[in-house]
Amino acid sequence: MDPALGRVNMCAVKTEDGMRVSPTPLAAIPADLAAMFEPQKEKVG
Repeated sequence: MDPALGRVNMCAVKTEDGMRVSPTPLAAIPADLAAMFEPQKEKVG
């Protein structure tokens, strides 16, 4: 899986010739929310 695809949405737009699909950047995720998706570190001891 390409990690770059996790940072964009694919936007489809109807044109006279058919459809145009292009990547659009996603806004950055807030740090507190991103922390929820990071692997948990195991507690030692």
